[in-house]
Amino acid sequence: MKRNKLRLLLLAVMQFAGWHYSIFAQNPNDSVRIFFHQGKAHIDPKLGANPHLLMRLQQMLTDTLHPATADPILQISGWTSPEGGETLNRRLAEKRAIAIWQYAVKQSTPHTRQQPWRIEVNFKGSDWQRLHELLSNDPLTPCNRETQQLLAELTDSGPSHPDKWLARFKQLAGGRTYAYAYRHLFPALRSATVRLVCLPRAAARRADTVWVVRRDTVYLRDTLRLRDTVFVANRQPADKKPLHLAVTTNLLLDAVTIPNLGVEVMLHKRWSVAANWMYTWMKCDHKHRYWRAYGGELACNRRLGRTPERGNCLAGHHLGVYAQMLTYDVEWGGRGYLGDKWTWGGGLTYGYALPVARRLNLDFTVNVGYLGGIYKEYKPIDEHYVWQRTRRMRWLGPTKVGVHLVWLFGRGNKNA
Repeated sequence: MKRNKLRLLLLAVMQFAGWHYSIFAQNPNDSVRIFFHQGKAHIDPKLGANPHLLMRLQQMLTDTLHPATADPILQISGWTSPEGGETLNRRLAEKRAIAIWQYAVKQSTPHTRQQPWRIEVNFKGSDWQRLHELLSNDPLTPCNRETQQLLAELTDSGPSHPDKWLARFKQLAGGRTYAYAYRHLFPALRSATVRLVCLPRAAARRADTVWVVRRDTVYLRDTLRLRDTVFVANRQPADKKPLHLAVTTNLLLDAVTIPNLGVEVMLHKRWSVAANWMYTWMKCDHKHRYWRAYGGELACNRRLGRTPERGNCLAGHHLGVYAQMLTYDVEWGGRGYLGDKWTWGGGLTYGYALPVARRLNLDFTVNVGYLGGIYKEYKPIDEHYVWQRTRRMRWLGPTKVGVHLVWLFGRGNKNA
């Protein structure tokens, strides 16, 4: 903890020196980096070097503006350290950038509120470029040469699959490189940068210009007052949300001539609901054979293990709860069993879905729980079915097994 504070203080001293140079030289471009706690987006004025950096940010907003000759642009970028997954990191980077924007509005003076402002907010996510720079200047990093090669490859090609890069980074030197960076360098990545750019009036765009922005960039503008700044978002259309839907049939029931059909829908990356129904009504009176059954089942499942960012979320292990109801009449030339009133049950279900084709899975499941109800025993005697006794079923144990053929439907719902 003390080493991290010393590192942040050293960064503050370096930025503080640059601040004095920019103030005295009246450089129209200036920048500052504010640090955050791990996983947090609120500004802690006591964290590391933040007291000096926040003071510098306030100085930027008041002393380096030249409203008569320049139009100020405040560029805010949110950053995170790589751990935690890229989806969460981008959300956290967005919150950090917005926190800095709100702080800048709150700290603005009456003088700055009267000036035309343009604020650009970027949600960057994991700061691999800065991590590369910090590791390059740190001779104590384990396996430094291989680490620099990996990060150079990443920063040159762009992190198209950041989570895969993070997994590779964790494997360097048996995990010692990641542990060192996590302890000593990651605190310097949990930040938001603020850059002030003052463009000459002659080169500035008209106030009513419509800005075309790139994806994940939000422009915050107001041509009169900073405190009245509003969000004007011009993002590229987002990708349509994938639809994960499956139609299933239990091959074991099909094999014993009980047609059945089920549907499963993903409600979230890990949670799904499923419903199925079976029905058969066959008889052969002269041979005293009856094969009748119908009923259904509802289940709520949770996917176990890591879920993919894209593609089929219905594969792999799953655990859930179920409830079922059915009626039946079964006789095969001898004693028969009739459950003409609903037999009901419920319990836990476990399964494993194995991808076998681009849009096909085999899902092996077993239900364990309670099954109860009333049924009658009868015998065929002289062309009549003679009742023998009425019993109550109280079964605790496996209630159903299945080998389900699963058809995957929906947008983006396919196996890799």
